[in-house]
Amino acid sequence: MANLAIYESPARGSELAIGDRVCSTARPEWGLGRVASSPSAGKLSVLFREGGARTLALAYAKLERIADGERTDGWLELLSLEPVSAAPHVSPTQAAARFLARHPDGFRDEGYLRRERGPFEAAREILRGALSRESLRSAQRSRRWEPVCRSALEALAAAKLVPSGDVTLLRRALEASGARRCFGSALGDLLHGRRAPEERVAAFATALRELDVARWSLATFFAFARAPEQHLLLRPGETPAAAAALRFDIEYRPEVNGATYARLLRLAHALAKEVAALEPADLFDVHAILRSIAAPARAGNDAGH
Repeated sequence: MANLAIYESPARGSELAIGDRVCSTARPEWGLGRVASSPSAGKLSVLFREGGARTLALAYAKLERIADGERTDGWLELLSLEPVSAAPHVSPTQAAARFLARHPDGFRDEGYLRRERGPFEAAREILRGALSRESLRSAQRSRRWEPVCRSALEALAAAKLVPSGDVTLLRRALEASGARRCFGSALGDLLHGRRAPEERVAAFATALRELDVARWSLATFFAFARAPEQHLLLRPGETPAAAAALRFDIEYRPEVNGATYARLLRLAHALAKEVAALEPADLFDVHAILRSIAAPARAGNDAGH
């Protein structure tokens, strides 16, 4: 439920329209905001960068409209004016603070490097060697896909990021030689293709669908582990919950699709800029920020059902 804030206002509701940028002179800590609803019954909804969604009484709210071209805010423009979920709003500043509460030294924190970054780097090293462009070309020529599939499963086990049930499904699917050929060939296109990231993930998901293992975690893990500067892991439940808490609509659907993945990457790159003071090395660090948001966000969603 949005909070009702009451302050004196020099602005008339008729002067404000949906999407207008405003600030509250009474509550500057809320940051820049965007009008999220048309005035009704003397009230107005505003989404603030730091303060979240607020319902304001127009007769008292001290709002100032920001002229076009002044105080631009790329992050705020990305956010959905409509609620994405019932989860409490989390700003990038709050997300960074939440991460630092757990890892005081940020992305250089010893515990973070050992428990989270370390397993990921181990998986990344496996993929760098066994799934290089030349290794996959060699497998294509020899028609021996077993080493490729074995290395892919080893990387999954090392990273510990993909749900165990999904890993088991893939392992069972790859027992068939035809499945190994399909998977290995598609993996080569995913990791070394020239199309846009979302197009490669969607194409890889098509191959996984033939094996009946088209899961978001499997479709996004290998590109993420191989090239975390370009790709991100999507874990159903967790990742959409974090995006929703940030008030960003990734248009999540259970079936793997390029549009959702493209929106997720847009969020990830924007969030990386917002937490630039923490010096993220790549999107794995952004992934860690999203995971720190997701746990309480998911708990809130569960409580609401």
